[in-house]
Amino acid sequence: MEDCGFVNAKVVSAFESMIPEWNIFELDGKNGSIRKPDSLFMEAQKK
Repeated sequence: MEDCGFVNAKVVSAFESMIPEWNIFELDGKNGSIRKPDSLFMEAQKK
């Protein structure tokens, strides 16, 4: 990811993000259940 201009790449859970109040959107999980349990969740910031 760094070769593509991203920094601070890390693996996260479906319920965490650098986006404030991420859980409100319920995109990856709802009520403690992950929408697609076999997914890999990663997050990074664009330089």
